[in-house]
Amino acid sequence: MSGNLGQRDDVTGTDDLTRIEAIGPRRAARLNAAGIRTYAALASCSRDEIATVLPDVSPAKINAWRDDARELAHAEAARTVADAPPAPDVPAAPDVPAVRTSRQVLTGLRPLTQRRPTGSATRASWSAFC
Repeated sequence: MSGNLGQRDDVTGTDDLTRIEAIGPRRAARLNAAGIRTYAALASCSRDEIATVLPDVSPAKINAWRDDARELAHAEAARTVADAPPAPDVPAAPDVPAVRTSRQVLTGLRPLTQRRPTGSATRASWSAFC
């Protein structure tokens, strides 16, 4: 388990399942041995899957564990997002003139960005494109 209570152990990729009420070190070890190592994994397991690993636990307690694990997983995800470094600034794309294909050159068609407006466009709006 993690050295810091309630923290994710980045080396092994496990969460401290003992933060959930009534899960002690023994139950946490049995869950880990069954492949349930994170809050998200515990929350996503069905009640029957957990009952096969820990048959002595009542269904009501398993449901409470799953709810607590779901809340802890959401809190962990929110903390991870808040701790993430900001995204680097991406420079804006330079203004690139419309490229004409050989078909457009041969037929005299304008690039799509310069074609005549369709629909309710008036002659005045067409003149802006010429």
